[in-house]
Amino acid sequence: MEPSLIDITLEEIRIANEAGQLQNAIKSLAKLHPVDRADAFSDLNTTDQAVILPQLDIPSTADHLEELEDEEAAYVANALPTDILADILDEMEPDEAADVLGDLPPHRAAEALAEMEEAEDVIPLLGHPDETAGGLMTTSYIAVRPRTTAAQTIDFLRQLEPALASAVIVTAVTDSAGFTLFLGLASIFISQLS
Repeated sequence: MEPSLIDITLEEIRIANEAGQLQNAIKSLAKLHPVDRADAFSDLNTTDQAVILPQLDIPSTADHLEELEDEEAAYVANALPTDILADILDEMEPDEAADVLGDLPPHRAAEALAEMEEAEDVIPLLGHPDETAGGLMTTSYIAVRPRTTAAQTIDFLRQLEPALASAVIVTAVTDSAGFTLFLGLASIFISQLS
């Protein structure tokens, strides 16, 4: 039986990495279809993944993360610097970005959301189950009224300090207990206080 294109590509990547020819490894990976690229990438050992991933351009990495299984995508995303992760998430489809964020540790998800330029497209999806549009980022949240200012929210959060260890989201709740707004803690702390 002849080796598959993915097997051939994996061997090319392994040889290129051993020879210190990172650009050749990237070229080998890039010639695959995104689905096959994700499959090949997930078959690489973590050392090769760690060497190659930071060298890919943002759109390629976004395509790659969209094709990975949820656990693998979260593992890869968690290893990235926050600013690069935010750029990649901005490049992804909002529901895919929500899935990745939902699988990250809550503090990493909040950091990435705070850095994203298009977080407003992703945040509404975070409250939906995976089967609908986006993963739940956390079941632990803090609720405030919609007209609460950032300064009032910060004062309230300081009173709740022990509870903040697991909370990432502050939710504005209407009188009828409907959610109207989801905010990452970081966005509250960097917003104007009034």
